[in-house]
Amino acid sequence: MPDDPPVTQSKAEKLAKDALMLGVASIICGITSLPAIIYSIRALIRIRNDGASKTAFRKAIFSLIFSSCVFGFCVFTIISAFRAAQAMADDMSCMNNMKELALELRIYTGDHDDLFPPASRWCDAIQSTNKASFHCRAAPKKQTCSYAMNRNLDGLKDCAEIEPETVLLFESDAGWNAAGGPEMAATRRHYQMHVAFVNGHVESFNYEDFRKLHWSPYTNSSAVKTK
Repeated sequence: MPDDPPVTQSKAEKLAKDALMLGVASIICGITSLPAIIYSIRALIRIRNDGASKTAFRKAIFSLIFSSCVFGFCVFTIISAFRAAQAMADDMSCMNNMKELALELRIYTGDHDDLFPPASRWCDAIQSTNKASFHCRAAPKKQTCSYAMNRNLDGLKDCAEIEPETVLLFESDAGWNAAGGPEMAATRRHYQMHVAFVNGHVESFNYEDFRKLHWSPYTNSSAVKTK
């Protein structure tokens, strides 16, 4: 009695099998999830046109759903990592801006009998600096200045009596020549608030801690005087 001829796989069944293999492989190597999706769609189209077993249909459907989930997770992870890297870069850029502006203000005081500039025109007083330093990359693009000066330093003499940890500059959306206290802070720009101090260094704080910083030049009070 002659042997039965071998059963050959249809094109649809082969595509469904390959799609399933690629889908399973995407657990280890997420990049295979995209070709798995393509193979699954091709298999379903072939099954619809030429017909195939229910097993091939189940394989194609399972591969499509599973691979789509893996692909979506990979895309989400990549986007999240990109946004985190971008936020970190924005943080570093903002802090560098504040260091540069704080240095310019110190240079200004050195050239003007150790007097801080009038708070109402501090940007104008140091506008010879790099214009890009006035703008934080995380702030609105059309914003002229992303920082404000502590108005308690308005016209004061930079002397030994001034506490070095007094706030000099902080993030604000108030615009060019903005001056004030913690009520003017831009609280949603970064994960933390960046602050430049009179002694030139820059640090980051939670908003709650930011309000408790040294705002008055001569005392530890965080109260901001009204002019």
